[in-house]
Formats: sequence, C-alpha cells, structure tokens
Amino acid sequence: MKKLIAMMLMLLSVFVISCNKDDDDDKLSPAETKTALEALNTDMAGYLDELQDAEGIAAMEALMSLPDPFDNPTKSTEHSSALITMQNLLTPAYYTKTKLALSSELFPWDENKGYKYVYNGTYFNRISGTANQIIIEFPTEGNSPNDATITIYNYGEVAITNDGYTDYYPTALEADLVISSIEYVDIDFSASWNANEEPEALSINVYLNPFTFTGTFNNTGTTASADFEIDYEETLIFAAGVDATFETTNWDNPPLTIGGYVQLLNVKVVVDANFANIMDILEGETESTDFEALFAEVNAEFDAYITVDGTRAASIILVWDDSWTEPQPEMIVFEFTDGSTEPALPFFEDFAADLEDFFLFFDELFNGGM
Repeated sequence: MKKLIAMMLMLLSVFVISCNKDDDDDKLSPAETKTALEALNTDMAGYLDELQDAEGIAAMEALMSLPDPFDNPTKSTEHSSALITMQNLLTPAYYTKTKLALSSELFPWDENKGYKYVYNGTYFNRISGTANQIIIEFPTEGNSPNDATITIYNYGEVAITNDGYTDYYPTALEADLVISSIEYVDIDFSASWNANEEPEALSINVYLNPFTFTGTFNNTGTTASADFEIDYEETLIFAAGVDATFETTNWDNPPLTIGGYVQLLNVKVVVDANFANIMDILEGETESTDFEALFAEVNAEFDAYITVDGTRAASIILVWDDSWTEPQPEMIVFEFTDGSTEPALPFFEDFAADLEDFFLFFDELFNGGM
C-alpha cells in the first residue's frame, strides 16, 4: 500500500525544482483553469510543428548523410564526435541522456583546425582555412552547389578511463551554421565530468532559428540542480528544473528534499517536497492509523500546485474516499480556489503525453546520432 502511495508521489515529483513560489493573491476560477488546460494541447501543436521543420535540423541531417569531412579519402559514413555533439545539441531529448555524446576516439582538434572542408559532390576536399577554426561547406538537401557553412570555433573532449576502457566526453563546443548568409544555428556548450563519467556541470546555449535552448546543471555532491528552457522568439514554450539535496555524495538513498517545476507555455506545475519526511511517514514512522490521517500527514510535507500566467490556479493534494479499500489513481486531485476538487491524473496523462511527443520526435529523428 505504502509503496503505491510513494509511486504516486514520485509521479508528482517528476515535475520538480523549487522555484520561487507564486505569491500572487489573485487566483483563477475553476472554469478559467480548465479552459487554460484544455487549450494547452492545441497551442503546443503549432510550436512543435515549426520546431520539427527547423532549417537548422534539416541542414544537419543533410550533412550527416554525407561522408565524414575529416576522414578522407576513406569516405567513412561514421561521423566524428564533434559533428555528432553538434547535431545532438539541437535535440532537447539529448539533454536527458546520461552519457551524452561519448566517443571511443579523441577528436583531433589540433590537426583539423585551420582548415576548410569543401564538399565536391563525392567527398570533402581539405584546403587552407582560417586559423583556429574548422569550416565545413556543404549542400543542404536538394541544393547544389554548397549553400551551407558550419564554423567550429572550439571543441574539446576529456578522456575518462574505467575498467580498462577509455571514453571521451565533450567539454566544449562553439559553432554556428549559416545557410545563404542567414544564421540558423549557434551553439555555446561547456561541461565538466567526474571520474564516474557523470557530469559535474553543464552549460548549454543553443540558437536554432527561431528557437533558443538554454540549460544548466550543477552537481556539488550532496546537492544538485538543473534548469532547461526552450523559447520561440520571446515566448517560453517549455521549461523544467529540479533542485535536490542528498545525505551523501553517492546518492544511494532518496533525496532529503526535492523541489521542481515543469512548464508548457503558460501552464506551470510546481512541486516542493520534504522527501525524507514523506518517506519516513510511508515507511511506518507515523501514528496515523488510517489512510485519511496518513494523507493529511503527507500533504503537510509537500506543496504542489498549478499556475496559469503566473497566477495560482489549483493546488495538488492527496484525498481519501471512505468507499475505497486501497489507494486509487483518483487520490491525486486538483483543489480549486472555490474548494471543489477534480482528479488530476487525466491532466497529468495529457501533460505527459505532450512531453513524450515533444521528445519522441527528436529521439526518432536523431536515433543514429545518439
């Protein structure tokens, strides 16, 4: 029973960083809240369609269909890690990958910088270029001659050896992509890694015309935080973050505290939980003798709510119905400003489906590059 409750709470905790609470006295009515939630799917669809059709993504696909610029005259179709990292950074799904774009071979930056690689219809000719830069000229799909130029200003990797195997992880990438004099991609990425092949810090700033991806991750051992955001010009279309504290640096046990948020357009789900206290309650360290009392204790240890345009629209709480003999999905509810309640899982299912569709596209598009 308590495991099921814990799993339900973990569902809420997926939508986790403790951001600043929205202390706005204005509150939406139940009708206004439902209207905003119902409009979310339709409003997101247009942005997703445009993101999927971004010129920068199509251009990277065209490049990755050609031989590797740095591996002539063998004309290998296995692309170098610098290009794989660049392509992956254009995919939001990539940022959830634990291993990121590891490679079994070090990219020879010093050997390749200062040269221009020009596609000749069969492979890439290497000619003298600009000092400390790598320039790649190639055709976008259906275009000839070359109309796209990638300039890589910096790329770095670090070698990490475990169990006799050495892998290389990206530590820096600065690059842009220009098509017919218009910039479609600009990337500024940096990362540091520990001996366990886990990121200690990440910083991501990617422009994919007309979208911008920004993100940070920091791991100090007993604390971790991450934030990620996608904007369409001046409009935020997706954001998420997490902030957690741990008792030890190995993270073997659940976090002591965890908070977070996830946002699609103007709808934001926020959770802030004292996870250690909740787990103590669920593991039996409580005087509660029934579900209703147990839920009351748990509700006191977390604050979860939805905002629409920054205004608090509904709280998310656990409730118990005396007709139940065991926990039900309906126990997670929205509590609106008028005190009425409604099951929350249908919304979360739609919300999660939107997110899954959002990331699934990129996983499928770049499956070969991950």
